[in-house]
Amino acid sequence: VGVTAESYYSWVMWFLGFPDQAETASIRAVALARQLGHPFSLAYALTFAALLHCRLGRAQEAQRLAAETLKLARKHGFSLWEIGANLAHGWAQTLQGHAAGVAQIETCVKETRQAMGGVTLVVLAPLADALVRIGRFNEAVRSCDEALAVSTHLGDHHAEAELHRLKGESLWRSDVPDLASAEVCLQRALTIGHNQRAMSLKLLAAMSLAQLWQSQGRLHDAKTILEAVYHEFTEGFDTPDLRAARKLLNRLAA
Repeated sequence: VGVTAESYYSWVMWFLGFPDQAETASIRAVALARQLGHPFSLAYALTFAALLHCRLGRAQEAQRLAAETLKLARKHGFSLWEIGANLAHGWAQTLQGHAAGVAQIETCVKETRQAMGGVTLVVLAPLADALVRIGRFNEAVRSCDEALAVSTHLGDHHAEAELHRLKGESLWRSDVPDLASAEVCLQRALTIGHNQRAMSLKLLAAMSLAQLWQSQGRLHDAKTILEAVYHEFTEGFDTPDLRAARKLLNRLAA
C-alpha cells in the first residue's frame, strides 16, 4: 500500500506543479519497494518513476529506470509492467528526437488493448505527445481525438488539458494550419488546467498559447499570460519545462 500511495502521490504532485516533491515521493516509493524485497511492488514503483521522469523531461533517467523495470518484469512474468517499461522507453526516445520511439509506444497501445480489454490514457497521451514531437501532426490530431473520446467514456480527465494542448499544437503547426481552431484548443487547455489546479499542464498550455500569439505579433498578450502562470510556481525551476518557460519569457521581454 505504501509503494502504491507514494507512486500515485508522485504523479499527483507533478500535476499540481510541484516537480521537486514529485521526484522525492518517487524516490521514496522505489526505496520502500527495494526494502520490502517484493518484486511486483518494485516493478510498480519503477514503472511509475520511469513515466514520471518522462513528464519531468529527463529522458536518460527514464530510460535507466525503464531498463531495470523491463529486466525485472521479464524475470517474473509481469506482462503489464513490461508494457509500462517499453512505454517509458519509447516516450523517452521521442523526448530525445528519435522517431523510433513512436512505433514502440504504438505497440504498447495494442498490447494494452489486448491485456486489459481496452485502452487507457496512460498509453494514449504519451502517443499523442510523441507524434507532436516528431512532427506527425495529422496523426497527432487523430490520436488526441481518440484519447479525448476515451477520457469521456472512462470519466478519466487527468490528461484532458494536455490532450487539448497537443491538438492545438498540431492544428497550428500542420502543413495547412488552422490557427483559429488551434487557439480554441489552447485556450481550452489553459482553462481546464486552471480549473483542475493542474499547474504543470497549465504551464505547458500557457507556453503553447504564448508561442502562437508570438507568431502573430501579439507579444504583450503572450508575455502576460505566460508570466502569470510561471510566477505561480514555487519549485522545479531547473526542470526543462520551467527553463523553457523562462527562456520564452526573456525573449518576449526583449
